[in-house]
Amino acid sequence: MADQAAFPDLMGWADEKEKIASAKTAVAALKTYVDRERSKAEVEAARVAIREEAARQRAEKVAS
Repeated sequence: MADQAAFPDLMGWADEKEKIASAKTAVAALKTYVDRERSKAEVEAARVAIREEAARQRAEKVAS
């Protein structure tokens, strides 16, 4: 949905241009939101991986 570029269902309406412009604006906003959330998730996954690696290294150090 966030990559939708064509809106054939909006064709043929008297206010087709306004409807399509609104749809394009909504799709752009959705894409921005999805990209931002995906980025947040990637950052959080990296943080978790770093924490896990640090804990593994601490455990390894204690065991030796």
